[in-house]
Amino acid sequence: MFQSRALITSLVGALLIAVSLFLFGAGGKKVRSPLPENGWESWPPVEVKDESALASYEGRWCIVRTTAPAQVARDISAFVDEYLVQFGGVFSGKFKIVEKLKLRVLSTEDEFKFFCKRVYGTDEFRPAFYSPNLRETWVTLGGAARKMLPEEVLKHEFTHHMLHFFTGQERLPDWFNEGAACFFQYWDITMTRSENIEINLKRANGGYFGYFPRVIRDTFGKPEFLGTQALMGLSYDAFHTKEKKLEYLYYSESWALVNFLASTAGGKKFFSNVTAALRDGKELTKVLKPETYAQLEQAWYEDIRKRIIPSAPRN
Repeated sequence: MFQSRALITSLVGALLIAVSLFLFGAGGKKVRSPLPENGWESWPPVEVKDESALASYEGRWCIVRTTAPAQVARDISAFVDEYLVQFGGVFSGKFKIVEKLKLRVLSTEDEFKFFCKRVYGTDEFRPAFYSPNLRETWVTLGGAARKMLPEEVLKHEFTHHMLHFFTGQERLPDWFNEGAACFFQYWDITMTRSENIEINLKRANGGYFGYFPRVIRDTFGKPEFLGTQALMGLSYDAFHTKEKKLEYLYYSESWALVNFLASTAGGKKFFSNVTAALRDGKELTKVLKPETYAQLEQAWYEDIRKRIIPSAPRN
C-alpha cells in the first residue's frame, strides 16, 4: 500500500503528464522545423580555455551559449522556442515562465570533455544531458563534414529540463520524469499530435534507445515486472539501479505507462479525476481510493497486450 506522501507525489506526476498532453495536443497544426534537414557545414574549431569561449544568443524563451557560429545558434534557439512558446501558452500561475531556458551547445566531443571536467570533475562523454545545478541542458553536435543536432537525446534531456523549469520542483517522480522524457524524445514538432502518437511505437523500436517495446514483451507477466504502485513508488536509487537489466526495465515500463496515459482514452480518464481534484483544492488522498490504482493497472496491462507487445520486433 502506498504511503500518503508517495501517493501524492505520483499523482502530481500524472497531472503533469496531462499538462504535457495539453501542450502537444493544443493546436494540431503543422509547423516547419527551424533546423536545416542536412545539418550545417562544418567549421574550424575554436580555442577553448574557459567560459569566454561560449558566445551567447538569445531567443524569445531561451538563451543558447555555444562555440558554434551565429547561424547555428539562431537555428537551434528557434527550434527551442518552437517548443517553449507552446508551453508558455499553457502554463499560468506557479507554472509561469520566470527565466529563459539555457542551452549549452558544443561543437565537438573534446569541447564537451573540457567543460565537463571543469564543472563535474569527469570527462565522460554524453551527447546530451540536463544539468540541474546549472539549470542548463548540454548538447554536443555530431558529424564531421556536416554538423547535426542529436535530436532524440536532446529532446529526452530537454524534457527533463522543461519539466523542472516549469514546475520549479527539484525532484519529480522518477517514473514520470523518465517516462515523459522517453515518450517525448520521439516527438516531432512538424507533425500533428495524432501523427506523433501513431508513430511513437514504431520509433520506440529504433534510434538511440530502441529497446522499450522489446523489454516489455520479454518481461511482462514475470516477477520482475512491476505493477503501477510498485513502479510509482520506486526511489531514485532503486529506479537507477546498477543492475542494468532492471534499469532498462524501469525505463521501459515508465515509457509504456506514460504512452498509455497520453495516448488512450483509459489513461486520460484516470488523470482527469486528478486534475479536477487539484483544481478544486481537494486533498488527493481523500478523493482517490486505492482501487483506482487497481483499475489503472488493469487498463494499462490491457494496453500493453493490445498495443505495446504487438509492436515489438520478433527477433
